[in-house]
Amino acid sequence: MGNNQTGESTVLEERQGQLHKAIVNEIIALTPEWWNAAILTVSVESKEGAVSMPHEFRSPEGHSEPIMPSDDLFTMTRQLLLLFEEFGQPWTKLRYSVSSIPDGNWRWQCEFTYGDSKRSVEF
Repeated sequence: MGNNQTGESTVLEERQGQLHKAIVNEIIALTPEWWNAAILTVSVESKEGAVSMPHEFRSPEGHSEPIMPSDDLFTMTRQLLLLFEEFGQPWTKLRYSVSSIPDGNWRWQCEFTYGDSKRSVEF
């Protein structure tokens, strides 16, 4: 997930890696069987001191069935935000893209937005 040389970055990478896997597995579990891909976008919004994290699923294939985020998914994405805040790197938007590949496994990518910059993690 990166070649940072500091111990702090390594700890962040290890801890986020575990959360990424759990989040991706939950996205796949929530995705209808006939979908070959899904995108989850999570935004961080703050109004009058209250933070909300709307979750929006969509199909890049054009499927229209709604997907409702689970309580576990809300919990895990909140944990991911808190982890990044702990390391002074709070993101404002998070986007997971998952897609099935011919061997039956899933490939995924995660993109973080920090104000005007973006960073991706891909597997």
